[in-house]
Amino acid sequence: MTQQDKPNTNFWFGFALGSITLTAAAYMLGTKKGREKLKQLLQYADTIEDMPEELFQLLPKIKEMLKNDSHQDKAEELEKKESFSDQVTQSLESIIEKVKSNSEEAKPEKKYFVKSET
Repeated sequence: MTQQDKPNTNFWFGFALGSITLTAAAYMLGTKKGREKLKQLLQYADTIEDMPEELFQLLPKIKEMLKNDSHQDKAEELEKKESFSDQVTQSLESIIEKVKSNSEEAKPEKKYFVKSET
């Protein structure tokens, strides 16, 4: 049976998702710390539910801040790439110069396995 003939099942995905959900529920309901976290989570959800207008007013500001940060990050990355490429170019140039200088100073090679003319 080829890969295409098999039916598309999501058994392992469902198994993993169920395991994670069950573990989280056991933690939230079975321990004191979990119950405290659950209470905090529910209180946080209630406060968000009560203030949707404020959140919608903050969204454009957050979007603008993220744009500015991304532009600054891109500029910094470009500067880093340029400085890195300059460093690589300089190091390659110095290596080429060393090879050239060593090749000019090279001693003549002795040929050991050459038939002598006698």
